[in-house]
Amino acid sequence: MQRRDLLRTMAVLPTVIFAPAWLHRLWAAERIPVAEPAGPRARVLVLVELHGGNDGLNTLIPFEDRAYYALRPTLAIPREQVVQLTPRLGLHPALAPWRPLWEQDLAIVASIGYPHPNRSHFRSIEIWDTGSESEEVLDEGWLARLFQQRPLPADFTADGILLGKGDPGPLAGRRSRLIALRDTEEFLRGADRVRPAPPTNTNRALRHILDVQREISHTAGDLRVRLQQTPSLENDFPPTKLGKQLETAARLLVAHTPVAVIKVTHGGFDTHAGQFPHHHQLLDQLALALTAFRNTLGSITSGIRCSSPPIRNSDGVSPRTAAPAPTTALRRHTSYWAER
Repeated sequence: MQRRDLLRTMAVLPTVIFAPAWLHRLWAAERIPVAEPAGPRARVLVLVELHGGNDGLNTLIPFEDRAYYALRPTLAIPREQVVQLTPRLGLHPALAPWRPLWEQDLAIVASIGYPHPNRSHFRSIEIWDTGSESEEVLDEGWLARLFQQRPLPADFTADGILLGKGDPGPLAGRRSRLIALRDTEEFLRGADRVRPAPPTNTNRALRHILDVQREISHTAGDLRVRLQQTPSLENDFPPTKLGKQLETAARLLVAHTPVAVIKVTHGGFDTHAGQFPHHHQLLDQLALALTAFRNTLGSITSGIRCSSPPIRNSDGVSPRTAAPAPTTALRRHTSYWAER
């Protein structure tokens, strides 16, 4: 293969982020031998990042707590507007579409945080992504480290698929195999233009690049076939960026794509003085998109055992100390978990 042809081919490839096979062999000695759990991995984690730092107190509202209204004279949601879940807690009015899910399969894990919280925006994001202690610095995400200890099946298309413009976050790691699927149609066009790389080459550096190209070609071809064969979804998704991302996530799930995590990003939560009406609008988009996603998967009677989309705050709630994490699954009893 000529260098010009190689560069031309690489330019049209979909974005795939992973370490090539030869680096996996170099790192093999560092891996912790852990037995693979019995049975197939039939569950996929869908991680929704609320980029910028969602206001958790105005998401899951302690409307019976006088301190909430005393400390937020202008930001607090009026009690009569709160969507009540329990005698003490309720949702922001924009999340009203989630109220029926509370009676079915919505669960909320409240007050997620860590000791000695860091007030730096960027450092706090790093702590959330890596799951480190406040004074500890780690260079790999908590999901990436989990997959090192519990390796995924070798035939998985990837460890994770990134939708939208978010970074890998908890999936970031030197061994991670990630696909950045920004635009599905562009991805399919790029996959059609991928050509198989020659099996061998005497140039060691070029051989390494070709190893990567072969893995990308295999991954692109597998996803192309699955996405093209996916039947039309029965439910409509809102025409927002998040809605389009979750529609793609639903298509990947319906296609039985062998992947552990699908990460989507809902941006704009760094609202500052523009809290009203921006926070309401952002939560409204979140509620409509996730409800459509859950209803789409709920209408499928076979194939998908469970889908769990937890909400991750990219840097927690101001002052970046704790936040709620709603989750929904096709098989889960109504729950509320909290530790005061």
